[in-house]
Amino acid sequence: MALAHTRGGRSSKSRGFLAKLLTLIAIVAAAVFGVAVFFRVNTFEIRGNVNYSEEAVIIASGLEQGDSILLVDRSEVASNIVTQLPYVEQATISRQLPGTVVIEVVEGEPVASLQSEYGEFWLIDSTGKLMEQVSEDRAGSVTRLEGPKALLPVTGDMVLLSDEDQQRLDVALRLIAELEKYGLEKQIESIDVTQLYDIVMYYTDRFEIQLGSTDELEYKIKYLAFALESLSEKSGLIDLTFDQDRIARFLEWQE
Repeated sequence: MALAHTRGGRSSKSRGFLAKLLTLIAIVAAAVFGVAVFFRVNTFEIRGNVNYSEEAVIIASGLEQGDSILLVDRSEVASNIVTQLPYVEQATISRQLPGTVVIEVVEGEPVASLQSEYGEFWLIDSTGKLMEQVSEDRAGSVTRLEGPKALLPVTGDMVLLSDEDQQRLDVALRLIAELEKYGLEKQIESIDVTQLYDIVMYYTDRFEIQLGSTDELEYKIKYLAFALESLSEKSGLIDLTFDQDRIARFLEWQE
């Protein structure tokens, strides 16, 4: 009888332990489920978008409602957005508990346009990324580059060029960056870098600017800014190729 009582006690204790274990598992499962539900992506907040709708940014992110907000890979989401939306230069992802994902984008602007080997017109940013294919009229809304031709252009990719044309593009983008320092880039309708020793720019319809090479480029653009101020009522040819005296020459056009 004493042996039977011992076995019964052990059996009762085992059932009690099992019940407690199952209760604990149920509590943990409920907690995990509650956390999963509580931290699901329910809403998106999009900031900084201009060229793209909120829906376009969300689709590009790859996120969907119901995803776990705790498992959002912010670097991957940012990369998705920058890759799929060419005007976006930078994307920052943050989480606002319980269920909001905030996506803040910084959009760039095209600084120039160029033609492809097929004659199409493309907008590019300051890094040489192809932003979109456009009409000839739209291409004229920014500085048009004469010389480099894009090979097999794809929206969102870096422009692919021959070695010589890559050198031409590098020079053109460097030149545009210098012009931006003096607020002149918007007025430069075109830059011809076909011959890097004989670069020619057109400032609206008022001036043809012969730059020559990129030697002393910073000085030349600074000189140009000063010259344009002093020639506010005139139009003609500005020669910045410089002689030994580093003096620009101006030849006024006759009406």
